[in-house]
This record gives sequence, structure tokens and C-alpha cells, in this order.
Amino acid sequence: MMQVIYLSALMIFIVSLSACTGQTDATKSGSQPEFRDPVVARINDTEFTQSQLEHELAIDRAVHWLTTGQELLRQDPEEKLERLTTALLIDQEARDAGISASEDEVAKTLTVFVEERNVSVEMLENALRAQGLTLDEFTETVVARTVRTEKYITDVVMAGVETPAEQQENLAAWLADIQKNTTVEILYEPPEEAPVLNAVAPDFTLTNLAGEAVSLSQFRGKPVVINFWATWCVPCRREMPAFQQAFETYQADDLVILAINMEEDATLVEPFVDELGLDFEILYDEDGQVTKEYQVTGLPRTLFVDPQGVIRHIQVGEVQDVLLDGFLNRILPE
Repeated sequence: MMQVIYLSALMIFIVSLSACTGQTDATKSGSQPEFRDPVVARINDTEFTQSQLEHELAIDRAVHWLTTGQELLRQDPEEKLERLTTALLIDQEARDAGISASEDEVAKTLTVFVEERNVSVEMLENALRAQGLTLDEFTETVVARTVRTEKYITDVVMAGVETPAEQQENLAAWLADIQKNTTVEILYEPPEEAPVLNAVAPDFTLTNLAGEAVSLSQFRGKPVVINFWATWCVPCRREMPAFQQAFETYQADDLVILAINMEEDATLVEPFVDELGLDFEILYDEDGQVTKEYQVTGLPRTLFVDPQGVIRHIQVGEVQDVLLDGFLNRILPE
């Protein structure tokens, strides 16, 4: 019984630390600008990137909403990385020992996760969807990692140990040993000014297709969608029709869409716009400066800004059709 209680508590701890390591889906070809996803941490020879960190923070927001019913207003990426490295280190030890997670084990652990929080799988899926994540992403990373960790600690670290005091002593000694023999580097550098949830979106001025200067600040008082894209980005192409439909649907609400193209010229951009029949503002970020200021490390990236200029949602990766109205409801007038 003590072993079961101990592992249940350990599961909650590991789930709170675990990271979703999916990265933005962007397909590149030809001579398009190369994205360099900044490395924010390194554990021995394993690198952890900015995109992975952003997905992890999104999971934290989803779980916080699920358990409290409130938005997680502030997040500390550096603190998250400090805690996250322990979870990644333990999981790597489990993988190196040949421990895996079966579908049945993952399903059972997911059941425990939702039951302990007195919620349903559907509620969890909805909370994840609101952050642009899927249940599969959550189970394939967070839950599977929990399974591997529990099996490793039970079968290896705690083998032959029965009392709670001995368990804690063994776990502490084991953690100290692997940390002593592991090189962990936190490379994250906080940007001087970056777009964050529930903060005012940084202003910018860019040129549109007609050669006119367009500034974000000129749309204060209106809901604004800021989308970073490129013609070579397959997910960007897929989501554009949904943005066009939303632009047409919410004209009465003064919806503004600013689609910022990354470092391409008119010979590529204009045929793309004509082909898809896009009527909203297309802006050129010719030197990539706005893309850099907004800390965009992968395409597409979309920010939903309310009439007061406050960012209400940041979508990393493609915006799915079924989710777009939910994101827009956060910024449209009631």
C-alpha cells in the first residue's frame, strides 16, 4: 500500500515537470530563410529548444485551467527549465535502461491523471485544444514519460526497498548521483521585449502589398490577428482559407488580420495571395526584424490581440479550423 501511495504522488510530480517535445510543423524548400530554433537547455549532448519550451508552457496553461478553472497569467520560462531538466534526465535514464510504455499502460495512467483531478478525458482534451494542443501530444509525451519513470523507479531504483523512509533515501541518493554525473546547461536568455500572454503586443510598422506603411497601433480599438507566415510553409497555406473565412464573417466586428510574410519578395507573395483569394492585410517583413522582435522561431505563429492591444492567445503552429472561432471569441466584442 505504501508503495502505491508513493508512486501515485511521484506521478503527479513527474507530470507537473514533463515536457511536450513536439516542434512547429513547417516544411522548407528552395532558398527560404533558415529558422534557427534557439537551444534553451542542454543535458549532456541532448538539446532542448525554444519551440519545445513553448509547447511545454502551453501544456502547463492547459493543466492549470483544467484544475483551477482560471487562466495561468504569468509563467517563468527559466524556472520551468530548472524543474524540467530533472524530468528529462530521469526519463533519459529510463530510456537508456530499455524501459518503454505500452498503450495499455499509457491509457491506465491517463485515467489516473483525470480521476485524481476529478475531470474527464473530454475536459482535458478541451483544455489542451484551447492551447492548440492535442490529446495525442499529451499522452505520447507527458503520460508516456510518467509511465517510463514510474516503471524505472519501481523496478530499478526501488528494487528490494520496502519502507517509505528507505524509498526516500534511495531516491534522493540516486538523484544526487545522476545529477553529479550529468552536465546541465541552461542557455535561455530572456528577451528584452517579447510578446507574452496578457501583455500589450509590441508595436511595429511594415509595408503592405500596395507599398503603404501599416502599423499595429493604428488598429487600437479593434480585434487583431497577427499571423507570421511564408509561401514555402505548408501549414501556413493550410490555415489561410480559415483566416479568409473569419475575415469575411467578422467584418461587422471590425476584425483585422495582419499576415506578416517573412523575408520574401513580391514575385513569391503576390501569386500566393491571388491564388488563395486573400483580402486581408499582407505585410512584408523584408529584413525579418519584426519576426525577430516577436521571438518567432517557427512558422506559422499567430497572436490574437484584443481591442485594447492585449495579447489573449499565442498559437504556436497551425491554427485548426475547429479551434479558430474559440480563439477569436477571446478578442471579439461581446
